Amino acid sequence: MPGNTSSASVHASPLAAQADFKTEFHPRCNKPPLFQSYAEFRHHNCQQQPPIKEPWQPFSCRGDFEFAEIVLEAGLSKAQTNKLLSLIARISEGSAKVTFKNEDDLHHVWNQAAMQLTPVCNYFIIL
Repeated sequence: MPGNTSSASVHASPLAAQADFKTEFHPRCNKPPLFQSYAEFRHHNCQQQPPIKEPWQPFSCRGDFEFAEIVLEAGLSKAQTNKLLSLIARISEGSAKVTFKNEDDLHHVWNQAAMQLTPVCNYFIIL
């Protein structure tokens, strides 16, 4: 219809009309939208942001964050995650011990076990 103007253009502030970028914050943040020109948007002042003292938040501690990251990256199932947590708890209690230092140690022991436990049989079929 002629003469019909959208509500966005009627209520736009002068800042919004001149801005190249509009940043909208999460409603719980209680911050008004931020309108910036291209030059302002590109400029990032790290000194305005205080250093993060506990970057692992909302996890209780850094160890919990690191554990969760490993579980996520490895794609562990619920059962595997629970087994690993149980092992960690037993290690911290002193009722279990893990001596592997890295993956090479683990592979070395796997190879030794395979040599001892995997029977090899050669069969010759003569026709």
